[in-house]
Amino acid sequence: MISKKPWNGDAKGQKGAYARGADRLITLHDLTIEKRTDKALLVNVAGNPVWVPKSQIRDVDEAQGDGKVTMVVTEWIAKEKGLL
Repeated sequence: MISKKPWNGDAKGQKGAYARGADRLITLHDLTIEKRTDKALLVNVAGNPVWVPKSQIRDVDEAQGDGKVTMVVTEWIAKEKGLL
């Protein structure tokens, strides 16, 4: 499930355009994190592995308990990676 979420003004330590609320955010549900590096997460989206740069991730909720996560990313990277 994908939902669009306008920036709520909470910069959470972000700088530049992010702090000004220039990016629209997308919430992606029911993802599985396959691999982690210092700069990106490899997530499984409907059976497709996709690398998502950490610089484009605003939040990750891993508290679902079933191995699935919810991730908030910039709309730009969601479009770029074919997640929409």
